[in-house]
Amino acid sequence: KQPSLVLLLYSLFIKGLSFFNNFLFDSIFDMFNKFLNLLRKRKSLKISQVTPTLPVPSSIKKPSYALPIPSPVKQMHEDDPIIINSSSDIQKLKKSCKIAANVLDYAISLVEPGITTDEIDRKTHELIIKNEAYPSPLHYSGFPKSICTSINECACHGIPDLRPLQEGDIINIDVTVFKDGFHGDTSKTVIVEKKKDEHYQTSSSNKEDIDNTNDSLEDDEKGNNQYKIKDLEIKRELLKIAEKAMYAGISICGPGVPIKDIAPKIEEVVKPTQFGILEHFVGHGIGKEFHCVPAVCHTENEVSTIMKPGMAFTIEPIITELKYSEPEMHSDGWTVLMSDRTYTAQFEHTILITNNGHEILTKSIDESNNNNNNEDNSENFELI
Repeated sequence: KQPSLVLLLYSLFIKGLSFFNNFLFDSIFDMFNKFLNLLRKRKSLKISQVTPTLPVPSSIKKPSYALPIPSPVKQMHEDDPIIINSSSDIQKLKKSCKIAANVLDYAISLVEPGITTDEIDRKTHELIIKNEAYPSPLHYSGFPKSICTSINECACHGIPDLRPLQEGDIINIDVTVFKDGFHGDTSKTVIVEKKKDEHYQTSSSNKEDIDNTNDSLEDDEKGNNQYKIKDLEIKRELLKIAEKAMYAGISICGPGVPIKDIAPKIEEVVKPTQFGILEHFVGHGIGKEFHCVPAVCHTENEVSTIMKPGMAFTIEPIITELKYSEPEMHSDGWTVLMSDRTYTAQFEHTILITNNGHEILTKSIDESNNNNNNEDNSENFELI
């Protein structure tokens, strides 16, 4: 009887293993295989030629790192004192942030298939100069251009070049300007599409049209259409979650709130999804310095800084297509690429802590009509 019991248990074990193999393992393998097939259809981002640096008139006030005899860029240190801006400082900060927001809106309006990021850089450079401001990235630790343009698997710090944008690309444009001694920093990610009357839509009716058309297409062409639809859906969802995550982080900001409480609000949005948060890059204090304390981590952390009225900093989580992806540095020393060719999206605002909450200083005209909870838009700011 004992051997038969052993055989019975062994038989049940084999059946259970078979069940696991046939259903669970095959499902996981199938999902992984489908994703690999999706990646195989993607072309790696090709870094193109970078044109010479654009000039800045001598009449424009420049940050210390961009002077004829430049000062070294000041590095952030954990024990640096937190800057509390005075009322007059805040007015100057607001001005630089307003310019940055307007320039970003203009840069985004230029995005369409065929335009190069070099041309977007040139036109935004000209607009910044017209505002008698300085493009902060230019000459920052040797950066050669006036804005950052990060496409597809480029997570951040992409250098504008002569590669034409292609329909379906996603691009983050990061704008920072320096005006009257203060920096204002903001960024946004969009999908490269034809102008409004020619936009490629993914509504249910359009999907039906595509499905009907597919009946008369060859198998390869059908597969390509299905890939494009799926790829576009991923991009749209990634952008939606990235923007929502940024605003979730902003929503908690106010006097007395620990900086580390920003991260859990961002994670609440991202963790239930298929996406991840790139922990290698953080938000930062901003004002007279382009980057300063406090460091604003977007994942769980133990930063002890408490928000106080007059503090200004950025919130700018980079959201990745997969939960776990690793970045790598391109040979240019700036461009950060995802090693697995997966997409990323980022949105960024400069935030001011007020007596009653916070104010988004880089809000665009469209966003101004949709205030977030806990935001204080008072023009007359007084320090406690």
